[in-house]
Amino acid sequence: MPSGGMLMIGVQGFFISCRKRVQRVVSVLEPSEDFTIIITVTEEPLFINPFIGNVIAAIPADIKKIYIVKGSVMGKKSLAEKIDYVLTLTLISGLWPLFQRFFIVFFFIVINYLQADPANNPFSIAYIAKKYHIPVVFVENINAESFLAELKNDHPTIIINQAQAILKENFLSIPKIGSLNRHCGLLPKFRGRLAPFWAYVMGEKESGVSIHFIDAEIDNGPIVVQKKIPIERYDTFDSLVAKDFHIAPAAMVEAIGLIKSGEYVKRLIPNEKQFSSYYSSPKITDAISYRKKMLKTSWSRKPEN
Repeated sequence: MPSGGMLMIGVQGFFISCRKRVQRVVSVLEPSEDFTIIITVTEEPLFINPFIGNVIAAIPADIKKIYIVKGSVMGKKSLAEKIDYVLTLTLISGLWPLFQRFFIVFFFIVINYLQADPANNPFSIAYIAKKYHIPVVFVENINAESFLAELKNDHPTIIINQAQAILKENFLSIPKIGSLNRHCGLLPKFRGRLAPFWAYVMGEKESGVSIHFIDAEIDNGPIVVQKKIPIERYDTFDSLVAKDFHIAPAAMVEAIGLIKSGEYVKRLIPNEKQFSSYYSSPKITDAISYRKKMLKTSWSRKPEN
């Protein structure tokens, strides 16, 4: 048995069961010969990879290639910023949920290290791409001239982007129609990072997912599809993230369907800057505010004597 084989067998069932818990079955679209989709993504095994996996399963014939952009969803944060971010998430989610996530990410990294082919990692996007015979290419820099030249040769109609990078005009000008982003928030409100957290803290009644075109500004392009979910009394940041990613694949597939049919033009939702709000990653003080709100909400749930 090759190196890492026993570890692979031991965790493969666990990974697949985790994938099934967060995935959602979506309608499969008919392929179109003149409609080509390219996916650019930075891997993250908790939510992003299952989301992309569901999209692939729904429209495999239209996806020409997947570019996995090397890097971390934490971006270029300094060590101090990363520590602060982890401590903040610990305060928000609690130790046990954070440990569960760490366990998944840890084994995802270990399997990638032990396996020569990432397509053998059951929680990697390359794994499901192999199932549908979609080529996967690993990329160091999504804005590099060499990569952009290759991307132009793909002649994409649409690019679905979930890579952790600021996209420059040289990238955005390549697809025939445009590039799409999934944002877990109801744009134009709550642009930026961790929108479900801010929606909860700000006392919003709804959260949701926006599928929008990407332009030069963050979360600024017109919205193709927007799906809403109510924020209920028993919700938390974690439950809202799970709900948002539960509906996200179907929202993306619906957006692709509208674009393929040409119906999207008259159904675009304005993403008006004058009504927008922007939030960065929460700090420890924000996490404390979140915990206070949760405590207040929990207290209000208790029945009166």
